[in-house]
Amino acid sequence: MSGLENAMHLAHGESAANHIQAVTGSARCTRDLLTRGPCDADPTRHQALRAAYWGVTDWDTGLGPELAALPPAQPIVIWATSAWSDQLWLWWTLDVVSRHDIARERLWWAQPRTDHPLASAGAAPPDELRVAVTRAQPISDAQLAGGASLWLKYADPSPLAFDQARRTGSPAFPDLSQIAEPHGYWFPRLVDGALRLSELDESLLSSLRGDWRLPRKLMGDDRLMFPFGDSMLMRRLEEWVRQGAVERQDPGAYRLSQTGARLLAAGLPDVAEAPSLHIGGCRVNDPTAPWVRVIDRNCWRLEQGRS
Repeated sequence: MSGLENAMHLAHGESAANHIQAVTGSARCTRDLLTRGPCDADPTRHQALRAAYWGVTDWDTGLGPELAALPPAQPIVIWATSAWSDQLWLWWTLDVVSRHDIARERLWWAQPRTDHPLASAGAAPPDELRVAVTRAQPISDAQLAGGASLWLKYADPSPLAFDQARRTGSPAFPDLSQIAEPHGYWFPRLVDGALRLSELDESLLSSLRGDWRLPRKLMGDDRLMFPFGDSMLMRRLEEWVRQGAVERQDPGAYRLSQTGARLLAAGLPDVAEAPSLHIGGCRVNDPTAPWVRVIDRNCWRLEQGRS
């Protein structure tokens, strides 16, 4: 860890921060899962949206000023795996750094390895964290500019610029296409001209066929749990209850309704039949701007459908 002994270590999530602090002696935690809920390119609006989404009144707004107040030569180590949630947080952090004129030469990226390809830094074992510090690499000019640019695209109300970046690739983030695959999971799909539920909504509703089911026995889909968090399952279930596609029985058992069975079998008459949600700056299932995921062989792209 030569040269990084007095570094500030930035971590995404409490678990990652605790584990990293145990190895390095300190870690600054940011608690926000940016894979879900509304985002905005403007930092002030973004903070207000995130606080409202999570129902928090004392939202953490201090990272940028904290970094700007550090001694001018103190290194900053950003911890992030290739997981979708960590990468979004990394890009957001690089945007914060850019806005506060932090010298690029102070920035380092520690990339711990995990047993699961979708797992964030909090899942890395202590021995791997110790090794990851020694493997930390300086963040390049291209990574700083490219990461901040990707964040602004993700936070835009239109998902098209980010989707274009995902499909064309990024020299600064060569695995972008694979990393950003979860970006499309919640968008309704246009398959052979027919509008279908999003990939994850279809998986969720399909798991409710038959008898009453408890949430802990539903789905078990890593693509939902790892990028979007366990609580997303409950939030989405309740949204489908309000939409009439899922029935709820106390204490907290669920099953598919006739409406839900029809949506699975016949698809969506229009996007308004599915509850809306925010992915980045984009409102998905908005009838005034109906973004759809167009499936073409083994590839996909986002387009704006007909309202």
